Amino acid sequence: MTEAASQVLVTGASGFVGRRVVARLRQEGYAVRTLVRPTSARPLAPARGVEIAPGDVTDTASVAQAARGCQAAVHLVGILRERGASTYQAVHVQGTENVVAACRSAGVRRLIHMSALGVGRGSTTGYFRSKKAAEEVVRPSGLDWTILRPAIIHGPQGDFMVEMARMVARPGPVPLIGRGLQILQPVWVEDVARVFVEALRRNTAIGRAFEVAGPDILTLREFYTIVSRVVLGKEKTLISVPAFLIRAGAAVTAITLAHPPITRDELQMLEESRPCDIRPMVEALGVEPVRFEETLSVYAAELKAAAGISPI
Repeated sequence: MTEAASQVLVTGASGFVGRRVVARLRQEGYAVRTLVRPTSARPLAPARGVEIAPGDVTDTASVAQAARGCQAAVHLVGILRERGASTYQAVHVQGTENVVAACRSAGVRRLIHMSALGVGRGSTTGYFRSKKAAEEVVRPSGLDWTILRPAIIHGPQGDFMVEMARMVARPGPVPLIGRGLQILQPVWVEDVARVFVEALRRNTAIGRAFEVAGPDILTLREFYTIVSRVVLGKEKTLISVPAFLIRAGAAVTAITLAHPPITRDELQMLEESRPCDIRPMVEALGVEPVRFEETLSVYAAELKAAAGISPI
């Protein structure tokens, strides 16, 4: 694609990943139209080269209107937890159906679709079932699609890292699930944004799915050790908690709390996580992701501020 002549529709543009993708697209010379819910908790501020189109992926008409005049679309909308009408089926599956239909109607040929690492690996959680169903909407769409499956995405304003920083900053030892051998392969949000833009730029990425992760394959124990060392300047004591107790706690808090710290599905996804091979991504898209501890050191002060951790 010729960047200066291309307008790209970005769904989920006000989110943690979306803001970085929009910024990267603008750096590369693309004009951007963002589909943003009027009730978004983090509304986008007007910016040069960025047009804000109010709407929601579950609203067919607003998606169709936003797609008109665009040459490509980057579909980022997703939820980790269901709340009210925001179900996995409505957001992931119906939302993707609406984006694909809007692209076809508006003559938008190129679609970059964000899925999730773990899709197609046999997980029975509702989250992964819906993500797989969304991929099955994209693949036979007739569009020039690329599917990207990120691992856990980390960065200073991401909810995941903010909660992890708060976890290690609490008094007392940090609880592990069992022996803490669950696998994480975190990828920096800036690297994810680079991957999305490179996938858009390269025709060789059309019709392919890529797993997107960082270079470090960490156990949960190793992950907490790095976070505490970088964020707090010291390594916290880690304590093993039997997995069955954590599962029982998740079952109780799912009933008693509006926003439980972890759900049963999230526990299952963590326990089922496996490392992935990032070489196809690196070779095809030319993005060599940066190591976790190196990037965490870059934004540690910003992360502490976001997590409400007092400077040491």
